[in-house]
Amino acid sequence: MSSIIEVSKLTKVFRPATGIAHWLSTSPIQHEIRVFEGLDLDIRRGEIFVLLGPNGGGKTTLLKVLATLLRPDEGTVRIAGHDVVTEENKVREKIGWVHSDERSFCWRLSGRENLRFFGRLWNLTGKALERRIGELTNLLEMEDFLDHRFDAYSTGMRQRLAVARGLLGGAKILLLDEPTRGLDPEAARTLLQSLRFLTERSGATILMVTHRIGEVETVCDRIGILRRGGIEEIEPHERTGSGLGNIYTRITRKEAV
Repeated sequence: MSSIIEVSKLTKVFRPATGIAHWLSTSPIQHEIRVFEGLDLDIRRGEIFVLLGPNGGGKTTLLKVLATLLRPDEGTVRIAGHDVVTEENKVREKIGWVHSDERSFCWRLSGRENLRFFGRLWNLTGKALERRIGELTNLLEMEDFLDHRFDAYSTGMRQRLAVARGLLGGAKILLLDEPTRGLDPEAARTLLQSLRFLTERSGATILMVTHRIGEVETVCDRIGILRRGGIEEIEPHERTGSGLGNIYTRITRKEAV
């Protein structure tokens, strides 16, 4: 199976701002922070890849590099064959960025009205837009609440709407940042099952970052743990019982030494 996300020798460094940028920053860093150094990652077309790691470990930073929101300092990153630095507009056509910032929705509108608004930003109108909304509604099982106001949604409903928004423009790659954050176990299970169904029906590729191990191991194809030195993939036979938790504890403890 071919790779749709290819990361080679990625290095990302945050450096202290200087001059006026330092004084305007709300949380200026005091010293250089090397988030990645020589990171490699290949994600196959049509799979769900889950990236685990502790808070502050660089998971969201990696997603932002893939989404062209941050530029790599060294190395190459290609999305569906396009370079994230020299072909960023083509990359953005291929990806859907899904995060948990509810402020980006209009709370007084219904879910459907929100999707219509964001669809127009993708130059979708009329019957084409309504057809796309209908497809995503069925795919993510949102029929029961799509016409309710967003401010009446549960956290799980809002997350499913965020996934639908990420797919509106026809993206075949979804980047999900902590999609089960704030969800109770049942809502998290429902959302993850919807994502599994999505990949099976549409062939979408999903990269999901989280630090909640137990929720994801039954729905993903592969699991990796992000460390400063790279990504360590977990073998299938290690994903049973307490094995995954033990491995995660061992790796993060080794990193802290």
